[in-house]
Amino acid sequence: MVYAQTMAFAWDEGFHLLAAQLIMRGMKPYIDFFHAQTPLYAYWNAFWFRLFHDSWRTAHTASTLCTLLAVWLTGAYVYDRFDWRKNWRFPMAYAAVLIVGLNSQVFEFGTIAQPYGLCLLGVVAAFRFAVATEEHNDPRYAIGAGFFSGVAAASSLLTAPMGPVFFVWTLKKQRLKRSLAFLGGGFVSFIPVLLLFLKSPKVVLFGAVKFHLFYRTVDWAESWTQNAEVATDWLESPHTMLIGLLVLLGFVFMARNEIPMSLRTELHLCIWLCLVESAYLVYVRPTFGRYFMFEVPFLAILSVVGLYYAGTHIGRPDKPQIIMVLFTSIMVLGIGRTIHGSKGDYRWSDWEKIAKKVNEVTRPGGLIYADEAVYFVSKRPPPSGLEYEDTHKLHLSKEMEAQLHIFPKEEVEARLKAATYDTVATCADDDKIKDENLAQLYKQKVTFGDCSVFWDKAKP
Repeated sequence: MVYAQTMAFAWDEGFHLLAAQLIMRGMKPYIDFFHAQTPLYAYWNAFWFRLFHDSWRTAHTASTLCTLLAVWLTGAYVYDRFDWRKNWRFPMAYAAVLIVGLNSQVFEFGTIAQPYGLCLLGVVAAFRFAVATEEHNDPRYAIGAGFFSGVAAASSLLTAPMGPVFFVWTLKKQRLKRSLAFLGGGFVSFIPVLLLFLKSPKVVLFGAVKFHLFYRTVDWAESWTQNAEVATDWLESPHTMLIGLLVLLGFVFMARNEIPMSLRTELHLCIWLCLVESAYLVYVRPTFGRYFMFEVPFLAILSVVGLYYAGTHIGRPDKPQIIMVLFTSIMVLGIGRTIHGSKGDYRWSDWEKIAKKVNEVTRPGGLIYADEAVYFVSKRPPPSGLEYEDTHKLHLSKEMEAQLHIFPKEEVEARLKAATYDTVATCADDDKIKDENLAQLYKQKVTFGDCSVFWDKAKP
């Protein structure tokens, strides 16, 4: 939580925060401004903004609490299920907490204003409900499994493949009751997007689905190279190598038939979730290492099986403390290195300085060209079409652009060169600033690191 309120930052947060702020002001995603995600996370943030304050700190707190709850649910599951070796029960649960909570992707991206924390909680909660459905032979638990897998998918379609895996796994008995219960729970979590879809099917379908299927790779010809690099990045990560080794040892232990059958089937569910999600994320273009964080809780459960096998068959079965001290040291040193390596990155305090200057130099109602984060922090509404910068790479029909509230980069450049905006805040490189002649179009300029704010038009 300390990290979330101080160092945590990612460039794409601005889009999500601005969308939630616009919703809080009464606007509808897709209908009133372009939105490139399933909308539940934006509504989630808007809810907390209404209760507290529309600040990045509020969103970071909500995401971090979701991540912490997902970590706790994972550790509690291990503690409940691995009770057949008493002196290893707590160490295994503790190891699961370390593997999830100190995973670099979970730590860095589960604490920011993007859907990762909420999605992580959704898939882990869905797993717990799916397991409870089989354990208690009660279809009512399938409602929870469907609801939480739906929450994850309705916040980000990156988790969409996990829902069908949970659905199939719950249909071992009472298929009709369980399927209806699961689908009913999932339907509830998709109500916001369904209501928006009824208002404008074409626009909602484009923003939530078609944009990701057909337009994410525009201006990114090397997207397959990016995917290949992400797929092999684990070779450079000691943490990931260690978890991979423990998973392999877990498979060896599972083959020895020393695990209760009920637990074995749940471990198989973890394996299927990881396989299906990995195949999907490798196909998504472009993919990023942080997308794979949704598999971490299930890899952690498989890893602690390998840790138990290593400790009892290779190490000292009566002395789990020795192995846990070593394991804790490795995990803590790894996350420490990750945090230290991000010291030079941007922080939200940088955007607050830029937004403060923008507010100082811009008249009330003045037009501003800026990053989504600047609009959010300054609480200045963006001109229509500037709610999501990535849409400027699209080239669609004029009618479709109007319906989506977007315009292409050529129009952006023309407006900048015509000094359409009272204030321009840009973190572009020097070449772009030179090409757009901003220094000649505006009399005043102030620089914040790699970012600049221009104002006071040379020719009103």
